Amino acid sequence: MTELTHNTEMSRREFLVKLAKLIVILGASPLVGELLIQDALARKSRRPLNLNTRSSFIDPSFNRIEVWHYTKLSGRRIQCFICPLNCILEDGETCFCRTRTNYGGTLYNEAYQNPCILQVDPIEKGPFYHYHPATKTLSLGLAGCNLRCIFCQNWQISQKKPAETRNFSVPVEDTPSLASTRDCRSITFTYTEPVVYSEYVYKVAEAAVSFNIPCQVATSGFINERPLREWCRVINAFVVSIKACNDSAYKRICGQPMSPILDTLKVIRSENKWLELVYVVIPTINDNIKEIGGLAKWISSELGSEVPLHLARFFPAYKLRNLPRTPVKQLEDARKAAQDAGLKFVYLDNVPGHPGGNTYCPGCGDLLVERVGFKTLRMKVDSTGRCPKCQTPIPGLWS
Repeated sequence: MTELTHNTEMSRREFLVKLAKLIVILGASPLVGELLIQDALARKSRRPLNLNTRSSFIDPSFNRIEVWHYTKLSGRRIQCFICPLNCILEDGETCFCRTRTNYGGTLYNEAYQNPCILQVDPIEKGPFYHYHPATKTLSLGLAGCNLRCIFCQNWQISQKKPAETRNFSVPVEDTPSLASTRDCRSITFTYTEPVVYSEYVYKVAEAAVSFNIPCQVATSGFINERPLREWCRVINAFVVSIKACNDSAYKRICGQPMSPILDTLKVIRSENKWLELVYVVIPTINDNIKEIGGLAKWISSELGSEVPLHLARFFPAYKLRNLPRTPVKQLEDARKAAQDAGLKFVYLDNVPGHPGGNTYCPGCGDLLVERVGFKTLRMKVDSTGRCPKCQTPIPGLWS
């Protein structure tokens, strides 16, 4: 009987590993989950579900909102201040992010209440490993981005205008109840760049407070300080994607400098918000082990040794389809370099079943959280956020 139980458990784990690998290979497409919530949307929204909202852009009260961070200039020109680009637009022009357009001297954001991605995800997909683990989150993403990452997994929507994507109509006030009906513990703004639809993020998060639903943002961090601190009033947690270890590689990968992202990370920590970091290790582009160790040292000294770092395996996509997947050995070497630099929680992502995806106690080394892909198999962190074996505090929100 003992042998049968053992074999059954192993079979289940092997199945989960294979399933997780398949999801990773398929790119974990955010479009897969659309049908899961289509009926709930139709029930909860006071407006009918609309998957083709191009005509709705003529209604400024629903799919447009006047931008919060901009100033009017002479001659119907405006200047946007949401991100370090600080775009100056003539009448009729659209910002670099493809979402903010100058109409007669007034700047409107057309990424508003019209997500092209709407689905239920495990929170671990964020990736959030120390934040409400083993719970579900309602994920939303709207078209547009203020970066041009050459390895973007979701370029079909991030590199388009809201008028060019299939969208849901999701009013701000209906979003928290939609999350509740799908048994979601939280709401995550992800898949594209939440900075470019910052007004929608803020208003949904503000509405979610009365439902006791926390909200989190997955971002590249290319945002000005004022709107970021504004976000921190209503956003509970952040996961920030770091693209490279130096300025030249940053510009090569996403077309923008690195320093604004480092400033963003410092602001988030100063606001005492939960923070996790992601670094996609791309062969020949940003995979220098010494530089990754240097980045980890900066994180440890400037942000704290307890900040989780996710080293993610690269899969060929967009403009880097000619490159191979990241070798697992390269990821393991990068993880060791980051740990040697002082980081206590360094994870390997997109390698389902690898022990580097688990959480271990930095005090006694005991296995605390076992994961396969986005699935948490078991969790031993106690209700006070400590290792039950040695009582070492494990940072995060574990309830």
